Amino acid sequence: MWVTIFQNEWKMLIRSRILLGACGLVMLAGIYAIHYGYTEMNRQKETIQLIQKEEKNRLEKAASKLKNDTLASVVARQINKIAYNAPNEYAGLAIGQRDLHRYYYLLRPTALHLQIYQNEISNPLKLLSGNFDLSFVLVYLFPLLIVALSYNLLSQEQEQGTLALVLTNPISSGQLIGAKITFRFLLLVLLNGALLGLAVFWHQLPLNDKFFNWLIISNLYIIFWFALLYWLTTWRKSSAVNALSALGFWLLLVVVIPTFLNLYLETAHAIPSRFTLTNEIRDKYNISWDIPKEKVFKEFFATYPQYKTDTVENNFGKWLYANVAMVDRQVSPTAEDFLGKIKEREQLAHRLSWLSPATWAQAQFNQIAESDLANQMIFLNQVKAYHQQLKAFFYEKIYQNKLFGKSDFAKIPSF
Repeated sequence: MWVTIFQNEWKMLIRSRILLGACGLVMLAGIYAIHYGYTEMNRQKETIQLIQKEEKNRLEKAASKLKNDTLASVVARQINKIAYNAPNEYAGLAIGQRDLHRYYYLLRPTALHLQIYQNEISNPLKLLSGNFDLSFVLVYLFPLLIVALSYNLLSQEQEQGTLALVLTNPISSGQLIGAKITFRFLLLVLLNGALLGLAVFWHQLPLNDKFFNWLIISNLYIIFWFALLYWLTTWRKSSAVNALSALGFWLLLVVVIPTFLNLYLETAHAIPSRFTLTNEIRDKYNISWDIPKEKVFKEFFATYPQYKTDTVENNFGKWLYANVAMVDRQVSPTAEDFLGKIKEREQLAHRLSWLSPATWAQAQFNQIAESDLANQMIFLNQVKAYHQQLKAFFYEKIYQNKLFGKSDFAKIPSF
C-alpha cells in the first residue's frame, strides 16, 4: 500500500508546477549559497596568502636595508608579523562570525590591546540574519519548502471528497499521513544530500566527522519540521488553516523567538561598548607618557627582573617598551573583564538556543564550521600568546643591549 501511495504522491508532485517550482527555487538558492560561501572563503584565504607574501617581502626588504647591526628597539618598531585564523574546510557552508570579526592581525611587540580590540564582537544569535550560505538555506528555506509540500496532507483528500474512498483500503488515516510524510521526508533528505554532495565537490571537502555531523544536524532539523507538520495534520483542519498555522510556527520559531532572545541578551546582559573600551585603553596609553621614567622602569623590572640593566635611563627604546608593557598590564584586567562578559553571554545564548530549533541548528552548523564566537575567542588567545613570543624575542635583545643583525630576521617567531 505504501508503494502505491508513494507512486501517487510522485505523480502529484510532477503534475504540480507550484511544488516543482518551489523545489527548484530552493535547489537554485542552495547552489547560489554554496557558490557564495566558496567565494567568500576563497577571498579570505587569498587575503591571508597575500599578507603572508607581503610580510615576507617586507622583512626581506628591511634586512637588505640593514647595512650594519642596529638597535633591536628600532627594528621592533618596523616589524609587522601576521597572526591569522585560517577558515575551516566547512566554513564556506556556515560563514558565521568570520565576516564580523578580524581573521588576521599585523602585530608588533608593542601595545597589544590597542592592536586587537578594534571591532565589536556581536551576539551569536544575530547570525541568523547573516550570510546567504548553505546553513541559511537549511535554516530558513527548507522549513518553508516543507510547509509548501505538507500543509495539505490529509485536508486535500477531505476537501476533494476522496478521503473516504482512500480509507476503504486496508489503511488508517494515521498510516496514510505517515506514508505521505515519509515520501516528502525522503524527498527533502535527497535534496539535502544533493546540496551537501555538491558542496563537497565544489569546496573539495573531506568526508570526515564534520561531514557526518553536518548531515546528522541537517536531517534532525528536517525531521523536526516534518514532525510539526504531522502534528498539525492530526488537527483535521482545512488546508488554509494548516497553511496559516504552519507559517505561524515558522515565523515564531525562526524569526520571533531568535529576535526576542537577542533583545533579552542585549538588554538584560548588556556588554560595554567596544568603542568605550578602546577609548579607555587609548587614554591610559596617552597618559602613560607623562609618568616619570623612574617609576616606569621600577614597575617594569619588578615584573621582568630578567631584563634589568644598568643603562636603562639613557635609552629611549628601553623606556618606550617598558612603558608599553606597563600599560598593557594595567589595562589587561579591563579587557579580560570585557571578554569574560562576552563569554558569559555566549554561554547563556547557547543554553537559550534550545528555545528555537532554528537558532540551535545555526549554532551547530557554526560550531562544525568553526565560525562561531568560541572559535574567535580561541584565536584571540592564540594572538595574545604569539604577541608574548614576539615580546620575549625582542625584549631579550633590547634590554640585554644586543644589536639586531640581518641573520636575526629569520629568527623572528612566526605564528
